[in-house]
Amino acid sequence: MPSEPKQADVSKAIPGLEDLPLEKVEYKRPEDEQDKALRLHKERLNFYFKDLGTLGFSALLLSVAVICCLVFLFNSQSAPAEKDWARSVLMLVLTGAIGFAFGKATK
Repeated sequence: MPSEPKQADVSKAIPGLEDLPLEKVEYKRPEDEQDKALRLHKERLNFYFKDLGTLGFSALLLSVAVICCLVFLFNSQSAPAEKDWARSVLMLVLTGAIGFAFGKATK
């Protein structure tokens, strides 16, 4: 007949833990090779779509904005208001790119 599990008070055995509340104790099963391969595959796909996909989409969007601005700036038939708009947007994009580049380096 199995005996009841014993209650052990570990906090008294280790000095300094008497006042700290115990939050959680959990057991984890070892991960087999098939589950590990599946988890790594999911993490790889997540990296490709979330991180690289977002970066690629942002680069594409900025490239289109810069090309549009350059077309307005160098087109002789563009109105002065369009050239002012293109100049301001181009400055915003360049300022943002410089801030992104140097902001990442300081972290």
